[in-house]
Order: sequence, then C-alpha cells, then structure tokens
Amino acid sequence: MANLKLHYPVKVVRGFDGATFFPQVSAEGILSWSNDKELENPDPVNLKGAKGDPGEKGETGSQGEKGDPGISVTHTWDGTTLTITSASGSTSADLKGEKGETGEKGERGLQGEKGDTGAKGDTYVLTDADKNDIADLIPVEEKIQEACLPSGAINKAVEEILYTLTGNGGEDEY
Repeated sequence: MANLKLHYPVKVVRGFDGATFFPQVSAEGILSWSNDKELENPDPVNLKGAKGDPGEKGETGSQGEKGDPGISVTHTWDGTTLTITSASGSTSADLKGEKGETGEKGERGLQGEKGDTGAKGDTYVLTDADKNDIADLIPVEEKIQEACLPSGAINKAVEEILYTLTGNGGEDEY
C-alpha cells in the first residue's frame, strides 16, 4: 500500500479489533467454524446435502488411439517341461527340481488286520531220505549228542523237530 495516491479526501476511522472465523470442511462435507475470540460459531452445515437421483447416461466418448500390436503367446507341457512360444521364439524350462536328500525313516506303523487263512497245501509223506536230509541240517555238536542216544533216537528227534515246525503230532504225513 505504499505510494497510494488518492484523488479525493478519505476519512479513516479506526474500528475495534474483531474476531477471525476459520472454516473447516470434513471428508463427509460438513462445514464447521472456529474463531479466535471464543465467540459462538455458526451451526455446522452439510455442503453435500442428501444424495440425489442418478443422472442420465452420458454420450459414448470417441474411440481412443489404436494401441501397439500385442504378442501372441502359447504354452505346452511335456511331462514336467513347460515350453512358451511367441513371435520372438520359444523357451523351455523343466519345472521338476533336482532330487532331494532321502528323508529320515518314519515310525513303524500299526499292525494291520489279520489276513484270511491260506488254502491247505498238499499232503506230503515224509520218507527216510527226507529224515536223513533233515538230520544233515542239524549242527555237528547236536549230532555228537545224538550219537550217544539209544537206537532210533535220531528219527525221534527229527520227528520232534517236524512236529515243532508243523504241529502235526510227529506223524509221517506233513
């Protein structure tokens, strides 16, 4: 206001020091006031008002500029190998990684249910040659002990072994 030149006389009257009101608008559109003189503020006002009816549909806009041409891409699988093909070429990748280390042995599982009884096998008549073959399987120490047994004790011992294995009472049919 420096160098203000007036061409008519002005009477300047000094007024009183008034209050300054500060407006605030919330995100919801509510206008409220505060002031620096602790005066009563005007009531808040909703600047948005009630929601109105939808407007009419506007005109369709003009078509935009044509974009750059796209690139056609295809893919194929062959087992674990993925191949991607485009105008710029093909690339393949085996998506199965290297075999990992063997894991720790797991805990033993629960015993399964008892299976069905198997079919009965053919009846076999044990011959003296069979008894001798079985006797040949007995370790030498036991043969020495058997040599001290009375006559026929070896056959009896073989029959007892067969009984233990088959539960057939020591008879000649097993």
